[in-house]
Amino acid sequence: MLDIVIFTCESRTELLKKTWMAFADNLEAVGHRRILAADGQISLSSMVLVRPDVFVQNYHRMGYIQSIRNALSIIQTDYFLWLEDDWEFRNAPNIAAAVETLEKNPSWIQLRWSKSAPLAAEDALLADGIRMSSVGFSANPCVCRTDAVRQAFHALVNSPKGNALGVDGFENVITRWAEDNRKICAVFDPGEFPAVIHNGDLETTGRAWHMTRSIVDRPDDFGFIGSLPPLRSRCAMVVRLVRAFLTIAVGQLYSAAYYEFAFRIVHASKKFAINGSRKQIEK
Repeated sequence: MLDIVIFTCESRTELLKKTWMAFADNLEAVGHRRILAADGQISLSSMVLVRPDVFVQNYHRMGYIQSIRNALSIIQTDYFLWLEDDWEFRNAPNIAAAVETLEKNPSWIQLRWSKSAPLAAEDALLADGIRMSSVGFSANPCVCRTDAVRQAFHALVNSPKGNALGVDGFENVITRWAEDNRKICAVFDPGEFPAVIHNGDLETTGRAWHMTRSIVDRPDDFGFIGSLPPLRSRCAMVVRLVRAFLTIAVGQLYSAAYYEFAFRIVHASKKFAINGSRKQIEK
């Protein structure tokens, strides 16, 4: 028996639908309990689609870290599958083999499927078809050792909080904990082609929702992180935006998926404008 944890958050119904429809058949041969962990409000259609055995929710958004802690508190198996709502497997994953491999290697905290290929030379070979992850811990699709992840998050909650990219993200903190405690983050070697595809790169969730600071200070809904790009890049973005908006505007006349995406854009733009005005006032 294996606990399967599907993480989602509000306004991502179509992503979750695409992920689950592509993945669900892979569970037929795996005895499992299905946990759906939601950060914020989600649609009834998502519940009907996934049909979770257990549903755990932040009624109002509190950030990804709190959602992970919610799930960790109710996992009952020694290992669990970590699956976010925006991934697609290129081939059927051998989940049972991942669990068996972790059982044979007690120092491994996770074994994941890679979105990059071929792997870097610094990804040292651990076993046939498996390498050490040079990027450390990752929330990409993986099977995790429950007790080790709980210990890591306990340390995270009791450590200093911050909002710096590459430093205070929960994956960064867990990576440092794993190194300090001699735990190995492993990855299946995908060969020449990625094992998984990330479908959520263009979503509007700000990185602050993944930072340790979110535990004590709820982030703004949306926010830009980084320096302003060159003028030529911003002008090129205008052209791309016009093309994209025209496609979406026409598509939503005929497609429910396009309409929902258009609705999310309008909703996000309003929140972004409100937050931007507040920041200007504060300055």
